[in-house]
Parts: sequence; C-alpha cells; structure tokens
Amino acid sequence: MRRLCRLAGVALLAAGSALALADDQLSAAPNGAKPALNLDAPPIELVFTPQQIQDLTADHEDESVMEDVTVKKPVYHAPIPVGTFRALPWALMHPLQAWKILMPITDDD
Repeated sequence: MRRLCRLAGVALLAAGSALALADDQLSAAPNGAKPALNLDAPPIELVFTPQQIQDLTADHEDESVMEDVTVKKPVYHAPIPVGTFRALPWALMHPLQAWKILMPITDDD
C-alpha cells in the first residue's frame, strides 16, 4: 500500500512538471500561436530509476500469512422464570421458547 501511495505521488509530481513544461512552451510560442498541448505521460525511465522500477514490478511474497478464522456467535438462552405469574409474561416476550414453561428441560437429563 505504501508503494502504491509513493507511486501515485511520483506520478502526480511528474504530471505537474509536465504541465509546467507545457505552460512554458505555450508562453514561448512565436507569433502568439498556441502549440498543441501535449498531455502524454513521460517515459517511466525519466520518472523512476531502474532500481525503483525493478522494486515496484518485483513479485514480493506476502509479509502476512493469511489464516481462516471462524467466529461463533454466542447463543443467548433466556432464563426460564420460576412461578406461574412470572412465566406467563415471559412466554409472551419469548413466543418461540414458550413451550419451555409447559415442558421444561431439567438438568437431570
């Protein structure tokens, strides 16, 4: 990622210098004629040294090892209330688990 940012920065500097050069050529035109504006990118050899080009194009091994990670979300088990008056409101609030007040699962199993 750093190399990509560095490459983008160098490309912006090269584009800026190319525009400045084109502006100088426009002001130096004889008879006020405007030459065609050249927006072509300069050859990469003028922007980077051969060592920088080799470093950017070399296939580097990943510095980080990718691993598969599985995360299990903990399941919430609503506590079953004890007593008739607490069980009915609980059953209304947890309709999918309301059967547990009629047939509770005991720890003896």
